[in-house]
Amino acid sequence: MLSIALISAAALLSTQSASDSPLAARLRELSAAHQAGLLTDEELASTKSHILREFVGISSSVGIAEEIVKAPLVHSSSRRRSFTHPAPTQSTPAADRMAMARAAGEAFDTLIWSDEFSGGAINMSTWRHEISMGGGGNWEFEMYINNRSNSFVRDGKLHLRPTLTQETLDIATASLDLWGGQPADTCTSNAFFGCQRDAANGLLNPVQSARLRTAESFAFQYGKLEVRAKLPRGDWLWPAIWLLPRDQQYGPWPASGEIDLVESRGNAAGYAAGGVDRVSSTLHFGPHWPEDGWARGAHAEATTATTGGASFADGFHTYGLVWTADGLTTYIDDPANVLLDVPVGPGGFWQRGRWNGTRYDRPWAGGGRDAPFDQHFFLVFNVAAGGTNGYFPDGLGGKPWADASPTAASDFWAARDEWLPTWGEGGTESAMVIDWVRVYQ
Repeated sequence: MLSIALISAAALLSTQSASDSPLAARLRELSAAHQAGLLTDEELASTKSHILREFVGISSSVGIAEEIVKAPLVHSSSRRRSFTHPAPTQSTPAADRMAMARAAGEAFDTLIWSDEFSGGAINMSTWRHEISMGGGGNWEFEMYINNRSNSFVRDGKLHLRPTLTQETLDIATASLDLWGGQPADTCTSNAFFGCQRDAANGLLNPVQSARLRTAESFAFQYGKLEVRAKLPRGDWLWPAIWLLPRDQQYGPWPASGEIDLVESRGNAAGYAAGGVDRVSSTLHFGPHWPEDGWARGAHAEATTATTGGASFADGFHTYGLVWTADGLTTYIDDPANVLLDVPVGPGGFWQRGRWNGTRYDRPWAGGGRDAPFDQHFFLVFNVAAGGTNGYFPDGLGGKPWADASPTAASDFWAARDEWLPTWGEGGTESAMVIDWVRVYQ
């Protein structure tokens, strides 16, 4: 039975002005009902989802894409779209999926969480530092620590800046113990020898950097995420703004999913694998490692043609995610400028990954059609350096190490006179700078 609040909301929705776009008017009246106390937060989110489904469920033959674009709060769809975008592989027509992304971007208009970084310092109750030398599971060359040289707020913006470990200790002779003794300085991952290393067994991580997360303070399920950021410049830097599952409901990576809102490489424009002139979005999912379905229509890239030619390290851009039970869409600067669009088909991500008929058990059998992306995810910001997982392909751009080499980190460090100058004087160009982060439902 409908609650009295929902009946009242329906009455408000029925009074829309004839001059309004139906979608825009219904959403405005819905917000008014919420502000008037007629809807709880949960009922607001549920009713918005119902309205969105109603609008995007209309066949394209009756002009749903055109109808939604007419809404006053939706940006023009004439923005250039110069990026690699996989062809739709599910049953929903591409035009309707674009309309759905725009509609959902408008429907999620209630700010539920944000950080404007206006307090002059990192809010350590919100953002916890990861502390580990494990290299992110990719044998990257950085260690993550809690240090104000690597993570700080300046001029109302969060900075994540890599530095050289050699500035504080001799990476060729020292030993380092990150186990810690207090809750805030405890090593967060011992995987890949992350909590303790000795240079006698190989060079210590030559780069220090920062990786911040909201795992203990904030996670959300469905909505709109926007992060306004400037990406770093510098050879072999790997910035990322992404999300991980809070509870790992379906098991270890990649079974519980991963949402990469934006990743890039700090190498100069023209680097064959894509440097500061290219960004990407990716979803990771699969029954177990290394069965990861990201390459099956869950990865897309954008070039600087979408930003008027300026690199992603030259200015700030808003990187957005619209996330519903029907799909996940990422965009640059506004929801009409789609980067990655992944609809949820009838068979969900199991069908997308082509695991039907295989020997693998389906880890998402007890979840929703959109599992594993039907759970709460938390935010992660980091700047990595190098690695041996192929993100920086061998033989391209003068890469000074080989992924299969047992001395990859040492080879990277030996070439510092080549790559360090590209990070800018005093590391001025190598920081990822985040203006704000906001989540709406």
